[in-house]
Amino acid sequence: MKNILLIGTSMIDQVFSLKEVFPNQCNKGVISIGHGGSIHNVSYNLGCLDLNPIFITKLGNDALAQEIQDSLSLQGVEVHPIILNKVTPIFQSIQASNTQFFLSTITPDFLFHEEDEVDFSLFKDSYVVTDQRDEKFLFKLMINSSSSEWILSGFIPSKELLSYTTGIVLNEDELEMDAIDFSTGLKWVLITRHDGATLLTSTGKVFIPCPVVDTLNTLGAGDAFLSGLLYGLLRNLTLVDCVNIGHRASKIILQSPSATNPDLQNLTHLI
Repeated sequence: MKNILLIGTSMIDQVFSLKEVFPNQCNKGVISIGHGGSIHNVSYNLGCLDLNPIFITKLGNDALAQEIQDSLSLQGVEVHPIILNKVTPIFQSIQASNTQFFLSTITPDFLFHEEDEVDFSLFKDSYVVTDQRDEKFLFKLMINSSSSEWILSGFIPSKELLSYTTGIVLNEDELEMDAIDFSTGLKWVLITRHDGATLLTSTGKVFIPCPVVDTLNTLGAGDAFLSGLLYGLLRNLTLVDCVNIGHRASKIILQSPSATNPDLQNLTHLI
């Protein structure tokens, strides 16, 4: 079975949930505080699924950063941090039935750039998953990891990078159809929506619906979907089966108060 290596950000999540927002009033709700960052969440989820992922991330030099690393390690994630002389960034979400607001204190230092050094030995025979968009950074990694399969989350890169990319996972707001080119060697693209996912390949497309559930929280649902998809890929399942596992993982988070939930380990009993 392939290894799985992830590259992305880590931060503190603060999610404030309430039924409805009323302007110029004191709005009462429930706040949930946890650890976040999209690829951090995927790493945590894969740890819950006993897949022992490797996670390359940038962390601050404060107690919150150590807390993030300890939490991941406890789930079986092998963390390779780049420590910055900064405080841990915070992501805030206000979610109500009639609106959503997102705020963040993250700075460019916590994103990955061409000058960042990583251990190339970690990439051998791996699925490599990232949402980082610096093309010079990605190109440097891709040309030095010929035995890896790259899966990008949240964006479509240039055609030069598409030739090194196996798959891409997007939501419908991130889709740019003109940028998808299967002649580069790209194998598949998944576009997620609230009611399912569309799988695009060089031979056509298929829509794979997901069950409708009562939603408590949407933050992290896409990360859970990607986690379930990867779980299936690591077990050499068909892409349609992988997407259905992703839907089941997403359902668990949609009914949770935060972006991650250790109950995701129960996913293995549903397959």
